Amino acid sequence: MSTFFVGTNTGVIYSCKYEETGNISLVQTLNVGGCPSFLCVNKAKTHLYAVAETSDFEGEKETGGIVAYKLVGKVGDVDGQELTLTKLNATSSNGTHPCHVLLDPSDKFLFTACYTGATHSAYKIEGDGSIGACTSTITCEGKGPKPEQDKAHPHEVMMYGDGGKFVVVPDLGSDKWRLYNFSKEGKLIPNSNCEFVEAVPGSGPRHIKFSSSGKYAYGANEHSNTVSVFEVNNETGALKIVQEVTTIDDKSPTPTYVAEIHLSPCEKFLYVSNRAKEANGSIAVFSVSENSKSLTLVQIAQTHGKFPRYFELRNEFILVANQLSDDIVVLKRDLTTGKIGDSPVSILEDIKVPTCITFL
Repeated sequence: MSTFFVGTNTGVIYSCKYEETGNISLVQTLNVGGCPSFLCVNKAKTHLYAVAETSDFEGEKETGGIVAYKLVGKVGDVDGQELTLTKLNATSSNGTHPCHVLLDPSDKFLFTACYTGATHSAYKIEGDGSIGACTSTITCEGKGPKPEQDKAHPHEVMMYGDGGKFVVVPDLGSDKWRLYNFSKEGKLIPNSNCEFVEAVPGSGPRHIKFSSSGKYAYGANEHSNTVSVFEVNNETGALKIVQEVTTIDDKSPTPTYVAEIHLSPCEKFLYVSNRAKEANGSIAVFSVSENSKSLTLVQIAQTHGKFPRYFELRNEFILVANQLSDDIVVLKRDLTTGKIGDSPVSILEDIKVPTCITFL
């Protein structure tokens, strides 16, 4: 049995219980305010960090925020009633509508990406877990061919390389995978070997995941419904696209937008969610070649809900946050074939506008 939190667009964080059978249940509804659409937890499971995806944060105009909470109580308590959040502090995200937060491998720095603010920043984490000074902010410029790409839209900050010495920022607005070096002092420095990788025009880079070897990465493109496979140079931090594959087929509803991407723990399978507003969403399942260099589509599975903005793999189960049907759906997956079952194992309803799932 374990605990997970659900971030939302409603000012609420839900505390939930997960059982090894795949059954899930609601424990607490935590009214934290703002718009906690993305969450992350430190390795010690003592602190949780959330974005406030707004453009008016605590009275300050033209910015969102990031918030630090201390986890108080028993993690994994049977009833979960003793586990709650105590706010430590909050600060400006240096841009509007922050949509992602990430801790570095040492838990000493916190990153955020601001979608409409066209910025991404790094912050120091203090000894008590609170958010300290901003150590670096980058403002992105550029645009793409689609109406939604009127300006740069950083969507995520992801670290890679030994100890997290490199950073990649998918820029949905300008069709770029922006690359940086990250210094011990917390500075984001454009990578002189490769400042960015050009995506296919109009594709809209959104999220990226790296193989455990660090030699390959898989990037989700929101508007083209594709995955880009990258070769990674761990010496220079350079990325090179070696394959592009689609996440939909001729039976998929339109329009459809890619959202989340995850590798299975065994790294033999890759999962990508497809969001549709007028129909149920889906998850594309790919087999990963033995050399990790290519993907083959093996299934497009239904999520039994609308607009699956996020999902999380847990043992032989997948927990899917269906944003527009207000539920978390648990599906079973075959650990040998990677395929997802046809019927839900468990459904947690009345979870308003779920956008993120974070396990402790």
